[in-house]
Amino acid sequence: MRQIDHAMHSKISTILFDADGVLQYPAGDYEFVFRNLLGSRANEAEQFFTEMFLIERASLDGKGDFQEDLVELLERWDLLQGVEQVLTLSTQIKPSAAILSTISALRSRGVLCCLASNQQSHRARFMSKSLGYSNCFDKEFYSCDLGFVKPDPRYFESVLAELGKPPHTILFIDDQEANVVAARSVGLHGTVFSASHETGDQILRAILSDYEISVQSV
Repeated sequence: MRQIDHAMHSKISTILFDADGVLQYPAGDYEFVFRNLLGSRANEAEQFFTEMFLIERASLDGKGDFQEDLVELLERWDLLQGVEQVLTLSTQIKPSAAILSTISALRSRGVLCCLASNQQSHRARFMSKSLGYSNCFDKEFYSCDLGFVKPDPRYFESVLAELGKPPHTILFIDDQEANVVAARSVGLHGTVFSASHETGDQILRAILSDYEISVQSV
């Protein structure tokens, strides 16, 4: 069930959209690929997943290099032959065409729509260029570029500084409650998004309706 910020709000002029869990979903079976890569060491998969998570987490603020750290990790596990396979898997993403269509309708009405996502640089560039998000959004705010990672309030302060808009005119939509709480702490409106890939656009439109934001084309 989604959570709505019921505080009194001025007219929303800008919407920040999280990516994973809102706009896009994994298109590959990560666990299957990793276990297959490990082969006879599949019983060590949990440890491998943990180390993969840590190196990606370390690169989200742009200070680490995910690709370099990945090579080192796979070298330690004697799995260097899997570098390209793992990099490819990290970019197997399924965007929601319906949500992108709704965002296009919002932009046609003059609502500024921005991407606000925690990403390491390899994945961020893929999303921006290969998935075409640079054309789908007015601005993209990736943690690896800002130097801060949600739910750090400084992430949102950096976004506000670049947008130059009053925080009470901005709505942030994310599937992680901690990120929404952080956004609210600096004055933004925030809503927790909870939906499957199939129902995402329906939930998004309900959220927009709660904020009296029209999605009808002009």
